[in-house]
Amino acid sequence: MADQAAPLKTYRGNCHCKAHVFEVRLPELKSLYSCNCSSCTKKGILWCYPEKQSDFTWIRGDEGSLADYAFGKKGMHYKFCPTCGVSLFCIGYFEPPQPGEEKNPAFALNARTFQDLDIWSLETKLMDGASYGAPFKPAKYAGHPPQAAPENASTYHGSCHCGAVRVAMNSSPLGETHDGRVVECDCSICGRYGAIWAYPREEYVAFEGEENLSYYKMGNGLFNKGFCRVCGVPVENKAVSMSEEQKAALSEVHRSWHDRGHVYRGLNSRVLNDVDLGKLKKERVYGWKGIPPQYENP
Repeated sequence: MADQAAPLKTYRGNCHCKAHVFEVRLPELKSLYSCNCSSCTKKGILWCYPEKQSDFTWIRGDEGSLADYAFGKKGMHYKFCPTCGVSLFCIGYFEPPQPGEEKNPAFALNARTFQDLDIWSLETKLMDGASYGAPFKPAKYAGHPPQAAPENASTYHGSCHCGAVRVAMNSSPLGETHDGRVVECDCSICGRYGAIWAYPREEYVAFEGEENLSYYKMGNGLFNKGFCRVCGVPVENKAVSMSEEQKAALSEVHRSWHDRGHVYRGLNSRVLNDVDLGKLKKERVYGWKGIPPQYENP
């Protein structure tokens, strides 16, 4: 007797600003795919693959209202929300159809966008996308150096994927012995970004092309999430400026966050070149349940 196909489960997902909401039917997810190519690594994407694109349905929004990014052979198109910067899916062809060939496009969803999915409980399988196509050439930083550096610092450079936003950071070596704070958070926005936040002092970081960042404010409004408006890579978590009157109206906890945010600048470690993210000592913060206000799924 032939094996029966696994029953399908309906998953609902969305970008953070809720402009794009969808449902997809998949076998129950036990594992996800982490691609090691330059783009997927910078975006922290975890992929899953519907059997048919027709198993995907828009509830709100559509593909036409998403930003589109393609690189290399430009056969695959990476779709992200232009408002909040959350990557939703990719679609296209690794190799284009030949004349007269009927070929369905490849279609993959970023499972980080799924509602109530415990990403950290699932197995992650490596996909060697880095071996496909020409090697990635990082954009060169040509801006002003950071204003200061800690003792025994190394200078790290990095960028979004398209190179429109570039960064330099002075830091103690980023590896197993690094004692600076590095955070993975599962809150509604950081979980969708897959960001790995480092917190260098403000004067240890310098940007080039910062005007190419789009900023998204949400939640308690204390920080703006900065992502490249061209390629959608999340880059920074920037504290907003407030008047003394506005600061006085904050709770004690939020005031401390605001003050700390103007000393330390949240930078997504994924944008840095030549850093083995697997060797960084990362603190897991359960922001989904621990950081109010509670996000409401659409």
